[in-house]
Amino acid sequence: MSGMNGDYVIKQVRVDDWLAVKELRLAALRDPMAPIAFLEAYEQARAQPDEFWKDRTARGAEGGPNRQFVAEGPLGDWAGTVTVLVEEPGMEDFTGQRIEQRQAHIVGVFVREERRGGTVAPDLFRAAVGWALAEKDVSRVRLLVHEDNSRAEAFYRKAGFERTRVVGDEYEMQYRPAACPHVTRVGVSAMGDQNNESPDRRDTAQHLCKVIRTRFCTSARTPKRRDTDSGAPSMDALPGAGRRTPSRTSQ
Repeated sequence: MSGMNGDYVIKQVRVDDWLAVKELRLAALRDPMAPIAFLEAYEQARAQPDEFWKDRTARGAEGGPNRQFVAEGPLGDWAGTVTVLVEEPGMEDFTGQRIEQRQAHIVGVFVREERRGGTVAPDLFRAAVGWALAEKDVSRVRLLVHEDNSRAEAFYRKAGFERTRVVGDEYEMQYRPAACPHVTRVGVSAMGDQNNESPDRRDTAQHLCKVIRTRFCTSARTPKRRDTDSGAPSMDALPGAGRRTPSRTSQ
């Protein structure tokens, strides 16, 4: 099941989408912001064999450990993407720090230049965060953004993320909504609801709202923002949110 975004559909990638995954990734790595947005270089990615892209796509598809979402147009064109990595307790992140809790890490965010300024990025984020929150025992959703990528950071703030710590030349940001957000059709479908009947949609939405309230919306546990940026512009170009990943090469 996928969510509608105007002429675009927000959907999870399938294993056989690997050629489209490769093309969109190479487009992202040609973006002017790529050097501070992604660890991977264009030349490095272009040289990878087909098996690399097939494996990468499988890890982000149904049945894989992670989930990659894309905005697909009526002609099958992809306007943007975001990937959610599930980090398990006991593994180490790219800094060598041990992961203490099951958590989600948003990476590989990109929207094509001609599709920026609309709803593609917000809808991709709703799908990604909705899926992450529905995963069993996921305690937090985070991302990393370069200190020089202020416009991307402004978008993440609008999406409910706040700075939690400084990691080298990047800021870690964590999803901390002030209140339970409205669960849109995109957010519901992102969790894998395969039934079009409205009662099932309502049940799924109510479940997600309950999860968000329980884990993230208790006012006593919501910390104050460390800094404010209320005048920041809206930004959904987002080439490479969370470029750092535990493996330094994932997504």
